[in-house]
Formats: sequence, C-alpha cells, structure tokens
Amino acid sequence: GWMDGGSSYGLVINGVGAAVVGIGARVDRTDNININNVEIFGIYNKAIEKIKFGLPSGTTRGILFDAIDWLSTVDQLDDRTQTQYIGDAYTDVQFAAAKLIDSWYYRNSYFVAPEEIDFVFKGNTEDTGYPFTEILPPRDDYFNDPITWGCGTDIQLHSNKGAIGMMVNGAQDSVFNNIYIHDIYNWADLGMEICGPYAGPHLTIEDLDIQYGYTGTRAHGLVIDYTSGDYTNIRIENIESYHGQANGMTIYKESYINLGNIEVNNINAGTKLDSDSVKNLVEPNLIPMACAVDIKQDTMVSYIDGDTLNDALLSDGINGHSLCDDIMGTSSSDPDTVHVLTIYLV
Repeated sequence: GWMDGGSSYGLVINGVGAAVVGIGARVDRTDNININNVEIFGIYNKAIEKIKFGLPSGTTRGILFDAIDWLSTVDQLDDRTQTQYIGDAYTDVQFAAAKLIDSWYYRNSYFVAPEEIDFVFKGNTEDTGYPFTEILPPRDDYFNDPITWGCGTDIQLHSNKGAIGMMVNGAQDSVFNNIYIHDIYNWADLGMEICGPYAGPHLTIEDLDIQYGYTGTRAHGLVIDYTSGDYTNIRIENIESYHGQANGMTIYKESYINLGNIEVNNINAGTKLDSDSVKNLVEPNLIPMACAVDIKQDTMVSYIDGDTLNDALLSDGINGHSLCDDIMGTSSSDPDTVHVLTIYLV
C-alpha cells in the first residue's frame, strides 16, 4: 500500500535534527552539497490524518511517541456526550500500562491525561463528568467555536508535508545540477474539519509562511528553503495531488539562489475535485493551486541566462483550480512578477 504517514520523500537534505518537523525548521550546519545527475521518481503518499490531543495536564503521547488514535477507538463522534470507548488491542495495552506500569524505562515519554484514563475505565457519563468532551470538545458552530489545536498530523505526531520529490532545508553554497524528478503523487483525502477552521498546523515547529492550511495533500517536485547556491538543468514532470496543491518547484523564504534551464511539465492540482466541491472548501482546506515554479517572498533569485524567470523556465501542462500567485522574481524590494501558465480544471 501507499505511505500513510504524513510525508513521503525521494531525497532530503536537512540541517541538524530529524526532518519530521515543519519545513524550514532545521536548517543549520548544512553546506557545500554537490548533487549531479540524479533521477528521483515514484514517490507516493496517502496520509491518514490524526490529531495531536492536548489537555490542560499535558499532551497525549503513546509509548512509541505516537498519537492516541481516539478517532478509531470510539463508537461515534456525532454526540460527544454519548461517545464510548471501544478500543483496539494496541490502545488497550497502552491504557493497561498507564494503570499498572510506572517504570520510566518502559513508559519513556508516554503520557495520557487523567481525563483519558477516566474515559477508558469509567465511561463517558454525567456521573463521570463527560470526560470525552474534554478530550475532543464538541463543535456547534464551525466558524465561531474555539479551534481545537492538533489536527494535521499523522499517527507518529509528525508534521504532514505531503509527497515531495526532493526537499532541501538550509543547504548553503551548494550545487544541484542535472536533476530529473518525476511521478510524484499524493492521494490523501482533504483535511478533517473536526478541529475547526485553523490557518495552519501547530504540531511541531511549523512556519505559517510555509505551511498554511492543511498541508498533507500537497505534491511537490522540488522544495527548497533557507538555502544558497545554483539549481541548474532541473527537469520536473508528472506531479499530481488529488485534493491539494501541486508545484513543480517551490522556493520558500530566505533562499538566495541562481536558476538556469528549468523545465516543468504536467503539474496537476485537485484532480479529484470538481468546481462545486472547490466552492464548498473551508479552512483548513485551500483551493488547489498548481504552479510550475512558485517563488515566495523574502527570497532572492537570480538567473544564469537572462533577467527573469521566463528566461530560465520552460513549462507546459500546468493544471489547477486556481492561478498561481504572482511570483517574486528577485526580491520584495525589486519585484519582477510573472505569471506561470495555469489552466482551470473542469
């Protein structure tokens, strides 16, 4: 089956620390990378979204530093005053450990809150104070009830980033040449609305300038951030997201790079959504946008041959439900804006 965790990568260049947190969070002590003549393909993702549950006494963490999967271990969520625990073998064992085992060597970072223990062992009733409504508060007004923070993660409590051919976090003075990235697919469902209309994930270390909305549906050929160097002779094609954004190349903040001979073809965003479905999208789900090259603000991009992105880029077959934003060709103080061709899906 397809990867059901929050992120799938072909190649990751990362700063010190694991790359399971937000994009751009770990960018230190990475430099002088030289990658040449590399092909990356067949990266697939179909993330199953989970929730990072936080209660006043602490954030729930399983024995493997994973999420307690309340969505799959209760009988129903329509009336949360009536929700009851049904469990599964793994979750049953974890709560047995909470009752019977004190050893830190076994429990490690494992933590479940008193409300969760009451819910499992005493039930969810008026006499017990309806503990499940503390775990996952009911929502009567989608847009005005308080947001429940914690959506947008996976079972391992990682930051969902989607399917990415190559991700470069923080590489300084580096050269990437003759890179062919193709067939990157994301089949993940839309983000859940159970937490409300949140602007972006608050799970690990996420930057809303980079990870806005539900990001588990994204498909990217090449993602770079906080980097400097040359990116030349890059060919990217066949990037598809069923329900979210699809980009050939995305250049996030604090990138100071030179581009040359970039070719991007067949980028498709939101291919399983029709126009009516798109009109009904609410945060955290965004209108699926497709871009050949998406250059964000707070970057500085130069071109090895010419003065604008049009001199460095050939693109065709860029399809999405919204136009790519104007692209900052040099910097916010010297805008050189271009539109990358995008065609509406019908």
